[in-house]
Amino acid sequence: MPPVITVVLPVEAAAATAVQLAPRLHSFSGVPFGIVDNGLWKAMRVFTDYWRSHTADQGGTGMEVTPFDHLAPDFVEQQRALGPFGRRVRGVVTGLGN
Repeated sequence: MPPVITVVLPVEAAAATAVQLAPRLHSFSGVPFGIVDNGLWKAMRVFTDYWRSHTADQGGTGMEVTPFDHLAPDFVEQQRALGPFGRRVRGVVTGLGN
């Protein structure tokens, strides 16, 4: 019999969210970008270097990478801490490495 793996999420997987996604960007021109780094993806530095170059080539105005330890017990406070980051950027890449 193969081993059993139990996946435990820090939030309810089926829980409805009140968060609405922002409209898609039609252009990178003049857009400050951000990347949320949860520390799980080993290739994050390679990706951020590429993404920084790619967005600059497309007219993006900068790149900010912010850490996000989603495994800590105070998830609500972590989400709240992303507020200032979200106000500084208009395009965000998140969810890499899971």
